[in-house]
Amino acid sequence: MGRSVQLVQVRGKNRTLRNVFVSVEARAALADYLERERPGDAAAFPGAASLFLRAASVRLSKTASQEECKGRLAVRSVNDIFSQVGRWYNTELREDDPRRLASFHPHVLRHTFGVNLAKATNADEFELQRRLGHLSGKYIKVYTVPTSEVAAGYVEQF
Repeated sequence: MGRSVQLVQVRGKNRTLRNVFVSVEARAALADYLERERPGDAAAFPGAASLFLRAASVRLSKTASQEECKGRLAVRSVNDIFSQVGRWYNTELREDDPRRLASFHPHVLRHTFGVNLAKATNADEFELQRRLGHLSGKYIKVYTVPTSEVAAGYVEQF
């Protein structure tokens, strides 16, 4: 596993470029995927440009895109995986536990990151813009406003 904690010149929405820092846990999970899972799937899709590939053993739907035919993992598959993880998470919690998830999808991680980054940096505007990839304060606010459950928890701390 590499020592670098930064991915340089990552292309985001609208072809924007930014550097992305990756945590130790994320690097370990990515290394595990690259060493154990991806080689088997990559063998079925020579020349695949995507980092995350669909399982070669799973049949494609009739509506599969050209990118999916080349091995790219479909957006709906990513959403299905997140939904399943959310269900597994919820089974560990009581019905009345406030930590239960109403839904779990990839964008939830972006909001969670934004809220936690805002807390860690005392809402440093430059750092939020740089890490979230938005220059507009409007978008920064969208990603850094805590959920009502989190906001309600602040009051309990007084």
